[in-house]
Amino acid sequence: MAATAFIRLLESRGLLDPEIIQELYRQVETSKVRVTPEAIAKLLVENGQLTRFQATKLITELNETLDRSANDPTTALRGGRPIDSPVPNDHDSVEDLLPDDMDEVDVEVVSDSKDGSESDENETPVEIVATSAPVSRSDLDVDDFPKRVISGGTPTKSAWESFRILGVGFFLLLLLVALVPLLWWVTQGTAKEAFDRAESTYEARDYETAAKLFTDFAYKFPRDDRASEAKVRAVLATIREDAEKVADPSTAATRAQELLPTIAGEDAVGVLRPDMSDMLLRIADKFLSRIDNTESLEERQKLLDRLSEHMALIRDPRYIGPQERTQNSLRIQGIEEGQSRAARDIQRGQDLLVAIDSMTKSNEAKEVNKTYTTRRDLVRKYPVLETDKRLNELLAAATLLQKDLVQSVSQPPVLSTEEGAPTSVRRIVFTNRNGQGNASDTEPVFFKLKGSLVALRSGDGSVLWRKFIGYDWTGGPQSISSTGDSDVLVHFPENNSVQRLKADDGSLVWEAKFSSKVHRPQIDGDDLFVSTQDGQAYCLDAATGTVRWGKKVPQGADVPMGGAFGKRMRYVVGDHSNLYAFTRAGGQCEEVEYIGHNPGTIAIAPIWVLNHLMVFENTGPDYSYLKVYTTNDEGLNIQPSGQIPIRFKGHFVVDPQVDGRRFVVTTNLGEVAIFEVDVSSNREKVQKMAGSIEKETNPIVNWPLMIGTDLYLASNRIGLYQIQVSSQKLNRSWQKEDGDSFVAKPIQAGNSVIHARMVRGNLGVRVASINAQSGELNWETDVGVPVTALAGDASRWTALTAQGAVYQFTPEQFTNPSPVSQIENFGRNQRLMKFISSVTLQDGKLVVFNAEKENQLLLIDPSRSRGVSRLVSIDFGGATAANDPIAVGNLVVVPLTNSQLVLLDPDNAQIVGVPFQPTISAGEQPRWLNPVLLPDKQSIVIADEARSIYKLSTGKQLRTILQQDLDRKLKGRLSVLNNTVVAVSTNDAGDQLDFFDGIELKLFASLPMEGRFAWGPYSVQSGEVSLVLAYSEIEGLVAADDKGKKRWAINLDRIQLRGRPAIVGSDLLIGTATGDLLRISPTEGKIAGKTTIGEPVYLAPIVEGNAAVVAGDEGTVIAVPVPSANE
Repeated sequence: MAATAFIRLLESRGLLDPEIIQELYRQVETSKVRVTPEAIAKLLVENGQLTRFQATKLITELNETLDRSANDPTTALRGGRPIDSPVPNDHDSVEDLLPDDMDEVDVEVVSDSKDGSESDENETPVEIVATSAPVSRSDLDVDDFPKRVISGGTPTKSAWESFRILGVGFFLLLLLVALVPLLWWVTQGTAKEAFDRAESTYEARDYETAAKLFTDFAYKFPRDDRASEAKVRAVLATIREDAEKVADPSTAATRAQELLPTIAGEDAVGVLRPDMSDMLLRIADKFLSRIDNTESLEERQKLLDRLSEHMALIRDPRYIGPQERTQNSLRIQGIEEGQSRAARDIQRGQDLLVAIDSMTKSNEAKEVNKTYTTRRDLVRKYPVLETDKRLNELLAAATLLQKDLVQSVSQPPVLSTEEGAPTSVRRIVFTNRNGQGNASDTEPVFFKLKGSLVALRSGDGSVLWRKFIGYDWTGGPQSISSTGDSDVLVHFPENNSVQRLKADDGSLVWEAKFSSKVHRPQIDGDDLFVSTQDGQAYCLDAATGTVRWGKKVPQGADVPMGGAFGKRMRYVVGDHSNLYAFTRAGGQCEEVEYIGHNPGTIAIAPIWVLNHLMVFENTGPDYSYLKVYTTNDEGLNIQPSGQIPIRFKGHFVVDPQVDGRRFVVTTNLGEVAIFEVDVSSNREKVQKMAGSIEKETNPIVNWPLMIGTDLYLASNRIGLYQIQVSSQKLNRSWQKEDGDSFVAKPIQAGNSVIHARMVRGNLGVRVASINAQSGELNWETDVGVPVTALAGDASRWTALTAQGAVYQFTPEQFTNPSPVSQIENFGRNQRLMKFISSVTLQDGKLVVFNAEKENQLLLIDPSRSRGVSRLVSIDFGGATAANDPIAVGNLVVVPLTNSQLVLLDPDNAQIVGVPFQPTISAGEQPRWLNPVLLPDKQSIVIADEARSIYKLSTGKQLRTILQQDLDRKLKGRLSVLNNTVVAVSTNDAGDQLDFFDGIELKLFASLPMEGRFAWGPYSVQSGEVSLVLAYSEIEGLVAADDKGKKRWAINLDRIQLRGRPAIVGSDLLIGTATGDLLRISPTEGKIAGKTTIGEPVYLAPIVEGNAAVVAGDEGTVIAVPVPSANE
């Protein structure tokens, strides 16, 4: 039977002990049921006496033997396999070989003796008992199946047995040595094929199959060198399957988070990190792509959150090491940037929804400014939303509401025609005119020069009249018309007023006083269009100043009204967002257009040229844009033209000049462009004809004047340029006055061009007329030059300006409004003329030093009527005056910048004796304070700021009498009161007055003050009262005596004082920068009187009888009654 054949096969292979073989024979023979080889093999496998592989091979081999003998009639007699039993194959397991109707058998097992000795007589053999019903595996007591089964009595040992065992063992050892290499080759060949098959499948991107094959490999070949790699690749294949086959990257990310930690410790991770890095980065890229293609903000946020979790794996060095991170740095950076962009896009979407809700509610409440603010803030944060449809729809709705919110003004400007109360102030204006010109050309031209409005005759430059307005004046003059007798229109933003003045004398025609700051009026025939800072818009009658109409827009307005001469519409630009179109005739608001500008970005009015509206916006810190809008013939239906905004370097600060269909614009960083509006063009309608960009590093005003194809530009020089349309360039014809500062737009006057400029190194303004083509000078007039020296008496006065021009006048000339011309001018209208430091010698002569040239001084003799001045040159070795000089008799002590102190004889133009030179260390350079003369009229005291104070004699030369070291630094100026020297030093709380003994120069007192000194100290003596005065920014005007005791203080509300105090009776007289004369009682410390001059004082007043003569800051001398003590 087959079972017996199977046992014989086991016996022939020597796989079981003989005792077990005998016991199996016995049990098969005594069994009452059929026992199959498969049942025996299964029993042996479960007892561990055969491996599954061995049992399968033995059953297969037995079946093959039975198949070959199937046709042999004796097969059944030999216990062969039945014909209908299944044919086994190499892949069948033991369980597969069992017949379906095979009954299970219950096997009773008798164990071996524990010590391997022979069984005692009580042991019973294993019995195999068949049952009619199947018996479950749990009912079999197979765990006790013996490793060796001993039955019968004591075995008899053969004499050949030991020899046979040794022989067989030796034979098996040789066989094992021969079979080990073969077995290794067979098993290795099988592992390599399996791994290669899995790897090729992975490379073919069949990740599901590859994952299974790599898993099987790792299971079947756990000791193979590639088992770790197979485990890692199995995980990578599983993740890649989800990454490439599933649309949602969250699936792959979740799988990666679950599986990667399980293989993080595998040896093969390091080798496969490039592949792992690529896989993780691909998943991140897929997240970004998914986010971009998802509309729902909620879903996008979820994906972004999952991407953030996935980025933790990318940042984990276990999966992407330093080398891989370096190799993929750009890719990782792109992913991180994409993550940030996605977060910003999501936040932008959320902010957009919030803004839309807020704008909707604002429009419903008619809070239009809030709507604009919400959108402006959102677009500033997210510029891409500039064109968002929903925002623009809400914006359009808000703009429509703006039109309904325009109202008529409730309080028109106050109109006045009265000049104001006449004053007793009389003034003389000094001018310096050169050249001839054409006196027959009487047309006036008007300029704002420093703080004054000046009218000049265009033909020869004669000053017609001058009116001081104030240094805070930011307005300017305009001729009402182009006729020769045209009046001038002046606006005063600081006073909220507009005035029309007569051309011949500057007297008032009318004044309109508004409730808010006014912008430059726009003159259009008989109409004046005026806008105010708070958003009011007016049309005034130019002749009378009466209001034709007035409107109030719901915004402020930062610039004048715009438009075109003679056209129907006028435009008001709001302080942000909107442009309002008003009819010229009745002031109806016909249209409101959203132009989207931010507050403070529009500095000049828009212009209208041939159905095109140009808006000039200073968009950035150093750039600006010209934006073009189209209109219909009426100037309405305002829409963006579609032309790309034109970028400029710098800001627009000067109004463009329009000439027909051309206009020229300039910026404060030197860019100039001429445009032409061509409505027939198939391209941009506003075309650039020519332009240039100067390399200006600092902002500067550039004034244009276009006359045909000629363009004049005035900034820190003036030049004539030819407009070359063919090459789109500006060709320079000439350039002049380099380094000067032009203060106004040039004016065309016939064949001449008139300009105004501050001359380099001078303190005045020069108005000049030049030939329009050649640039040659016709005439020039200097005005506004400060008077720096003044001397005289009741019969005649002599004045010197900072430019070196000398003037003489009589008191009667104060009643004559005509300007006074110079009698001498050694400055000769040159540059670098600043004669400002003057001293009076014992003989009455004046010595005035030029602060711009180190070797120049003027010697003025007021007693002479001719040859009054003499220009003296002194060699100071390249040094200049370091501080104010002082007169000692007819000599002058001058502190120099080279640390020397010289005694100068101005009459002989030479230095007396050897200069005084203090002992200094290498590289040290003392800074001198002003010298002061002691009461003995021979000794002087001077100090440097940081080191010492000196007492010097002034005989034949300067000689040191005494030197004292300073305990602290000095500043400001020195003064002497009686025999006490007063200086200024600094402490933590402010400045203080230091008092030094004039004999030994010892510090004996200090008077601390709150705040810093802005004027003084100056010593005054009025009767028996001797005081030193200084002005503190906090305590005001402070007086102290020569003992260092504070006498009084007057609060002057931060008024800036000018010049030394003068004595009037027993009182003091001090001028101010605001144009007042203050009379102060030195005994009571109170203001006893006050007179208003109307313009700043430059020098100390000179009292002559009941009048005070004051030198002004702009080339004037003013006579005013001395303020009464009871005023």
